[in-house]
Amino acid sequence: MKKLLIFCIVIILLISCDKEEESKSLVTDTVVLRYAESEEQGTYQANISDYFANLVKEKSQGKITIKVYHGGELGTEEQVLTQLQFGGIALGRVNILSVTELILSFNSSFYPLINTPFTNIINYIDKSENFNFAFQNEKLFPLTILPPSTRCIYSDETLQTVDYSDLRIGIDNSQMYEKFLKQWGASPIMLGSIATFPSLRNGFIDARELSVSAFLNSDEYPYIKEVIILENVSLPSFIIFSNEVLNQLSKRQVELLVECADFTLEYAKKYIYEQEIKAFEKINSEKIMRII
Repeated sequence: MKKLLIFCIVIILLISCDKEEESKSLVTDTVVLRYAESEEQGTYQANISDYFANLVKEKSQGKITIKVYHGGELGTEEQVLTQLQFGGIALGRVNILSVTELILSFNSSFYPLINTPFTNIINYIDKSENFNFAFQNEKLFPLTILPPSTRCIYSDETLQTVDYSDLRIGIDNSQMYEKFLKQWGASPIMLGSIATFPSLRNGFIDARELSVSAFLNSDEYPYIKEVIILENVSLPSFIIFSNEVLNQLSKRQVELLVECADFTLEYAKKYIYEQEIKAFEKINSEKIMRII
C-alpha cells in the first residue's frame, strides 16, 4: 500500500511538471510569421497591415513577430492564396476579388454587394452559414474582413463621358469585377499595374481602375489629368491565415491573433475615413475630379 502511494505521488508530480513546462513554453516560445501585403508601403491598406503586425507584437510582448512583405514581394494575390493553402506563407491581406477567383461560390454571393455599403457585406458574413466553411474547405481561416479603400478611374486625358461607360478600363484580374464593369457599359481589360502608364500613353486603354490610396502612390500620378471617384463601389479585403500554420500554434496564440484582428478592423474603419478625406482634397486641388 505504501509503495502504491509513493508511485501515485510520483505520477502526480510528473504530470504537474509537464503542465508547468507546457505553460512556460506557451509564454516563452517566440514565433515569426510571414505576412503578404500586395500594396506598397504608405498606402492605406499597407499601413493597416503594419498596424496589425505591430499590435500583435505589442500584445504578445514580442513573442509573436509578424514580418510584413509589401508590394507583392511574396507574389500576386492569387499566388499568395495558393501559398497560404500549403503553409508557405502564414498570413496575407487579400482583396475580395482575388478571393472570389479561388472560392467560386462567393461570386454569386458577393456580386450583388459590390455597389452597396460595407455594412451590407459584414451583415451578409454574419448571417452566412457557408462563409467560414468555404474558407475552411480551401485550408484558409479569415481572421477579419477590412473596410475597402474608395475606388477610382483615372486617365492621362480628359475623359469625354458622364460616367464610365464606353471606356476601355485597365483592371486587375477578376471575372466578377469584369462582369460588373461590363454591366455599366465599360470595356474592362486585364492589366498588370506595371503596364498602366505605357498602356495609357499608347491608347491601349482609356483609363485605369484602382483604389484611391494605391493611385496616390502610383508612378503615373503626376501625369494624370482626370480622376473619377467611384463612390458606391465596395471591394473590401480579408486578413487570411493559413490553416496549416494555424494548427501549429497554441490556443492562446490563436486567440491573441483573433483579438488583434478585431481591434484592427475597428481601427481601420476610422483610419480609412480620415485618410480619404485628405486624399479627396489633394486630388481635387491637383486634378479634374468627378464623383459618380
